[in-house]
Amino acid sequence: MRPLSATDAISPAWNHTSTLLLAPRSWSLLLKIGAVAIFAGLGGGFSTGLPPNHGVSHLPSVSPLFAAAMLSVIIGISLLALVIGIALLYLGSRLQFVLFEVLLTRRTTIGPIWARYGSVTWRWIGLKLLFMLAALLCMAPILVPAGIYLFRNVFDASNGVHPNLSIFVPAMALSIFAIALGALVIAAIWVWLSDFGLPSIALEDTSITETVQRVLSLVRAEPGQFILYLLLRMVLSFAFTLVAEIGLAIGAVIALIPIGVGGGILWMALHSGGVIGKAVMITGWVVLAIAFLTVFVCAAIMTLGYVRSFLKTYSLYFLGGRYPRLGEYLDQYQATLPIPAPSYPQPYPPYAPPNPS
Repeated sequence: MRPLSATDAISPAWNHTSTLLLAPRSWSLLLKIGAVAIFAGLGGGFSTGLPPNHGVSHLPSVSPLFAAAMLSVIIGISLLALVIGIALLYLGSRLQFVLFEVLLTRRTTIGPIWARYGSVTWRWIGLKLLFMLAALLCMAPILVPAGIYLFRNVFDASNGVHPNLSIFVPAMALSIFAIALGALVIAAIWVWLSDFGLPSIALEDTSITETVQRVLSLVRAEPGQFILYLLLRMVLSFAFTLVAEIGLAIGAVIALIPIGVGGGILWMALHSGGVIGKAVMITGWVVLAIAFLTVFVCAAIMTLGYVRSFLKTYSLYFLGGRYPRLGEYLDQYQATLPIPAPSYPQPYPPYAPPNPS
């Protein structure tokens, strides 16, 4: 497969996604793959969610028994949130591999695909955790001094000593700008690592170190194209998500019209029918509400799942010409429409994976 520029990869990615999800005209298939795409988005990371300790010693009116009970509840909720976070991280991370193979090969039987990626999922999670740790360490020189400075000024203000605004405001503005810039750079690096690192692990079972090295070599070879890819991916994500949400909102308003008419008919027919009539009326309202929510949730999963699937396919087509093994899969399973000729020089990465078996 020849390398495609960040702009040239959009059209074949759209054709590939629509051929897979829309051409069969199967609502169940679109719902299934959409659900995989939605839940795969849960694999970005997790936090412990530990609540801050405000100190029970400052509440003399609270009995030790009540304080101990509240502490137990807080610890229990925190542990439950941690377990749920880990479970969602594992589920989302493994479904990222499932979505990758579904989009690459157009095989839509989820069970066998899920079973193939049990061993590499933990490596992918390990890469995410290492990246999160590295990001925190890189941001610490900014976050720690800014946090200490803010805490000291708040503490002084609580004791009646107000900060010098001519120093405080510029310092906080500079800190916020530095934090936002650092977060933007970290997010960009993660997009590259997530979009271009997972295929190597999925296709060749590469180690964490080799995966990172491959992504770095790709970005160094064509920094302009990878920056353009990042910008286009952000624009496409925002634009398609906005259009999908507007469409869902309009669809919800239209769907509420017959729901409202049905609810009004139930009220007119049964509101004066005594206890039994009112019970039937309320039951009908509940049934209508459940039907509306079911249809709306399914529509949201299919619509937003399609957007996520397209964005992932876009990353595959952009990477395909730079990763020969991935490109051969795309050549084998892509739509019959011709791929546009590349519009820029075509450097290859300094590695050539073996042909797919």
